[in-house]
Parts: sequence; C-alpha cells; structure tokens
Amino acid sequence: MSETSCVGFRCLDRDECYHYDEKMKKVAFIHDGAACENTLADVQHRFRYHNQDGEVQMLSADEVQELMKCTYTSKLLFQRTHLLRNYAFWGFSDSVSDGFDQFAPLGHSTFEVSPKIAIGHVSLLSHVEEKPLGLFAAEDLACFEFLGEYTGVIKVGVGEMNEFDPYGISYPSVYEGGDLYVSASEYGNAIRCINHSASPNARFVPMVHDGILRIFCFVIQEIRQGEQIFVNYGPSYWKSTGIEPVEFHDQVRVQ
Repeated sequence: MSETSCVGFRCLDRDECYHYDEKMKKVAFIHDGAACENTLADVQHRFRYHNQDGEVQMLSADEVQELMKCTYTSKLLFQRTHLLRNYAFWGFSDSVSDGFDQFAPLGHSTFEVSPKIAIGHVSLLSHVEEKPLGLFAAEDLACFEFLGEYTGVIKVGVGEMNEFDPYGISYPSVYEGGDLYVSASEYGNAIRCINHSASPNARFVPMVHDGILRIFCFVIQEIRQGEQIFVNYGPSYWKSTGIEPVEFHDQVRVQ
C-alpha cells in the first residue's frame, strides 16, 4: 500500500478524514471515512499467526480482528474531530536520541507492521485474560528494526472512561492537561499484542511523522526467530491496573 493513498487521519465522531498541514497549522477535510483508500486497503492486509497447534497461518484482516477482538486499523485514529482541528496547539516532543534519530523521516510505509513478526498464544497469561496473545519474531530481528506503529484511537482520559484501559498507552502531549492516551481496545493492529517485561527487547518511541506525533515500535536488541517481543510498559501503567506485573523470567518462544 502506498503511504500517499490517504494523507489524512480519520475522526470517528464524524467518520471523516482530515489532513493536518504542519506548515500552515491548519486542518482540511478530505473525504468520508467509508471512502478512505487506507480503510479499503486494510482489508487486503495479511498477518502471520502461530495457532495453538503450532501451525503457521496467514490470517486475513477479518480473521485477525476476530482473534484480537477489536477492529483492525493500520492508522492512528482521532476520537473527536476537534482534537485534530486543534492539533496546532498540542505541545509535545519526540525521541531523537539513542539512535532513533536515523528514523526521523521513515523511508518506508508506516501503515503496515513488519512481515517478520507473528501473533501467537501465551499460556502464562491465561489467568489475566481469555486466550491471551503475544507477538513473536517470525524471523531474526536486528537492533533498531522497525516493527510497526501502535495504532488505536487518541482519547482524552477525563470523562472518557470509568475503568482502566489495558490497551491504553500514554500519548506524550500537554494538550487537554496531558491526559491523552492511545487506546487499542476497540481499534488496533498486531502491535497491541506486545506484552510487558522489565527486560524488554523492543521499545515504543514517540516520533513526529508528517506533522503528527505517532508511537512507533522498534527493536532495541537482537531478537531471534521464535522469541517473544516485549516492551516495558512502566510503573504508572501497572499502578493503574491495580495488579502486579506479569514477568517473563525466561525467554518465551512461540507455541
């Protein structure tokens, strides 16, 4: 899929796509969400999956939605149009250290996850949720390799939810009192399957891309084929859950 197929971002309240012009600091309507080329292209995506019998399958977008129990989206979504319309007033900083500055303009499509990863099952988390999933390396992954974007819906925490969102990660902006987060509970992609470890081999990196701050996932140490991919969700995440973090002491391989 070409990254220029739709230069805008979909706003769910009106189901419309808008383009944010970083230089002009203005937002312009593009088209209805149903006519978005990215939305139409999403149904063509395929995903590697290791089933519980140890077999490797290629899942369609519909099948991966059923597996993850959410609607698949390759792009970041905005819950409300006014959030995108006011984007020029958002204050944020992206990560340009630790070697990630080399990705300042990502030269490849950010709307597709790496073909080198696969969704699999993690029995260790069966007490936390039904049929828990994880993300695994289907091929060897090198340090700083791009895995994909943590897609979902940008929401405002206050008044938007009454309970903890297990698929919500902080969106580093001071707008709306700094209470913004990306929720992959209802919309998301395979990156939402990444589990926690205090010794992670991957990292979420906030980066400004085409004027919009997005959260990309990169490998931070070599990952061998079959090994599970982890990030450190941080103490504030686990404090919000009210439970102790589930720690993978030994490297868990795909089942």
